[in-house]
Amino acid sequence: MHVATQQMVANPCRHEIHLNGERLTGGDQKSVAVVWNNLTGKNLLTLVPKDDESQDHHLQYLKMIERLWSCSITNGSVITLCDEQTGHVLDKATIQFS
Repeated sequence: MHVATQQMVANPCRHEIHLNGERLTGGDQKSVAVVWNNLTGKNLLTLVPKDDESQDHHLQYLKMIERLWSCSITNGSVITLCDEQTGHVLDKATIQFS
């Protein structure tokens, strides 16, 4: 069992997120999935019923990401989830403000 764990760590599946074609962040599959779901609003919009408050949570998160990662997220920005090794696009979303 210990050897299998070492093999998994030695060969992790890594993903990255691009914003308008530029790499925004990357890391292990599970961590990047959390960031992806936050960027697309999936995690934030399910916290409260879909109303103005849930939209505000998503917008606040996007503004925080802009500050932390020195990027610009605007209406129509395209985010792409990719396999880091192959560059294969796994998912794609367009930011749309209400």
